[in-house]
Amino acid sequence: MTTVRTTTVPVTGERVREGRATWGQRTAWRHLRWFPEDHHRFNMQEAFEITPGADLDAVLAAITDLVNSNVTLRTRLLPDDTGTLRQRAESSGSLPVQIVETDQGDQADLLALVEGISARLGALSFDPARDWPLRVAVLVHAGRPRALVLSLSHVATDGVSLRLLVERARRLVADRAAGRPPAGGGRETELIEIAEFESGEAGKALSEAAIRYWRRVLRDAPESAFPGPALEVVGHRYRSTRFRSSALHAATHVIAERHRVSTAMVLLAGLSMVLARHTDGAGTLMKVVASNRTADVADVVCPMAQDGIFAAGRPGGGLVRVLRDSWAPAMRAHRHARYDPDRLDEAIAALEREQGHRIAITCCVNDRRRDQRTSPALAGTPPERLTELLDETDIEETSAYDSHDLQFFVEIDADDRFTELSVTVDTRHISHADLGRIPFLLESHLVRAAHQSDETQAAAPSP
Repeated sequence: MTTVRTTTVPVTGERVREGRATWGQRTAWRHLRWFPEDHHRFNMQEAFEITPGADLDAVLAAITDLVNSNVTLRTRLLPDDTGTLRQRAESSGSLPVQIVETDQGDQADLLALVEGISARLGALSFDPARDWPLRVAVLVHAGRPRALVLSLSHVATDGVSLRLLVERARRLVADRAAGRPPAGGGRETELIEIAEFESGEAGKALSEAAIRYWRRVLRDAPESAFPGPALEVVGHRYRSTRFRSSALHAATHVIAERHRVSTAMVLLAGLSMVLARHTDGAGTLMKVVASNRTADVADVVCPMAQDGIFAAGRPGGGLVRVLRDSWAPAMRAHRHARYDPDRLDEAIAALEREQGHRIAITCCVNDRRRDQRTSPALAGTPPERLTELLDETDIEETSAYDSHDLQFFVEIDADDRFTELSVTVDTRHISHADLGRIPFLLESHLVRAAHQSDETQAAAPSP
């Protein structure tokens, strides 16, 4: 039998602090406004096994430590009377914690139960002005806590922050289970200090440099990313698929090692080549999500990620040339991805007035993988093994929407064996059939490139 009950843990902080929201918070908050009825699309979930020996009191104490040592988990966001988004770090309150107790099931059953808990929490939207940006559940099996499940609002965290929080949560549970003093977490003033830096002279200079770069890139941007005739839409306009491939995973590492670039660079170059098939010679203009984790904010738990702008001409050669031509634009995109989002909007609007048309920036790649370094083991995958791995590729259609702010959106994840692509397209410009072909084309192209010599690739025509 499985039962669910709710308890609470105390929320405490040094004092209430209020100030302007950071650029990262404002960027994440905008994402939520795109889908006012579906905020949960941007929720971030994570679950992990609880240290053996930790009882429920220890786990609840660790959750208390986590919330009280990371100010982002006690922060609410709301616009003031002028429409300016502000953050308010609370100093008191209580956080509900679900306790899911079961006395039956093997390891597989418990894993399925954890997945169900995570899905249920993740389906609940957050109100940034009223809710704590964290929901928590503890799975207890036969009287022992087995898993901790976290669901977070995107206004409180990004991919890097989520990993930092999970690492801290693991340590805190282990510390409490062992009777050690809890390890320290984030400082009380982190988010306010970031906002103060951004509104100061150094922050403004950083933002203006980024905006100048965006203006240079966008000066020749087309009115539409897909200038061809519109297609007939059947059913929902925006469709998504999930694609898992161990062949793509290994081939990416082979190519990255051969050319001494990151696996992220290989996938971005490959995607730009695939996308170019649909842009009618207009080249590729894509937003790339940048973590913005410079040394001074490397371990700060709060949303720092923003979009960079990546522009590459239509590929006229093989992958070697595309990698060479794409490397510098990709580096500049990440370098100029920290800015005041309102100022960037103003700059783009001014540029549109100058050019007399809207500027289309409706393609985006978000590489969410935890580790983008090359694996020596995978880099040594022989060609015949790459071919065998093609049999393990899997694809499924996942979602359909009537509205979306992007026309081509790829999210990249990976584990030890597979690279996973979540691809969303606007079927008015990329057909439903092509949605299924795009990830297979990327896989085929990179596997073929991993087989070929540098000279053969350099001479090869683009796909």
